[in-house]
Amino acid sequence: MRFLTLIGPNGSGKSTLMLTLASLLKAHQGALLFRGKAVDSASARAAYRKNLAMVFQEPLLFDTTVFENVAAGLKIRERTDRT
Repeated sequence: MRFLTLIGPNGSGKSTLMLTLASLLKAHQGALLFRGKAVDSASARAAYRKNLAMVFQEPLLFDTTVFENVAAGLKIRERTDRT
């Protein structure tokens, strides 16, 4: 397992980069490669996004507990085995 930390001053594009990598923003140019293959189809994006996680600055994604926020992510990814 690998972890990548992205740091920089305010306004340097950290959030924009991460949102683009997470396919939440559309890139205007360039290509996204994952393990040497283009992420250019719905199935490729789904496989890629299963290997990506983001931790936002705000403590809660939904107005609920940390456990329920994590469980929501697992439910979205259709994983309920808690492993």
